[in-house]
Amino acid sequence: MSPDGRALAFGYDHDDRTYAGLFVRHLPDESDVLISTTGDAPSWSPDSRLMSYVDRAALWIYDLSQRKRTRLVAIPGDDPSPSGEFLLDERSIPAWSPDGRFIAFWLHRPNESYFDRGGRPVEEGDVESRNGLVDLEKKQVFLLNEGYWEHVAWQPITPR
Repeated sequence: MSPDGRALAFGYDHDDRTYAGLFVRHLPDESDVLISTTGDAPSWSPDSRLMSYVDRAALWIYDLSQRKRTRLVAIPGDDPSPSGEFLLDERSIPAWSPDGRFIAFWLHRPNESYFDRGGRPVEEGDVESRNGLVDLEKKQVFLLNEGYWEHVAWQPITPR
């Protein structure tokens, strides 16, 4: 649900085997718009004007008023093979900064959901990963820390 309560993002399956896609329902008129047949992990901007999501190893934005999608970030290695590249996928759940200027996201190494580089089983939280940040004003992408991280979240700044 968008922060202003006027739109809802949802995925829909035709049956147990066929994913129909990522949709946005505009609640005032209850119209559904197909955003992507393969998109996932929607996240709303604080002002409800934009929705970010992940689709085919890229981070996208959907503009509700223009009903237009724009690719922000594409990560090399979008083929989920054991190439050693970090992967952006449905588990990368984008997180908007409270002011809407930045989107943080989580990357992980392909095929490391279950095994580390030495072939040893690992727990979900121990997957080698990295956090990324998109500056929407400057149109820059930063890859931050590398290690064993999981999803990102923003902490509001409180005046002292």
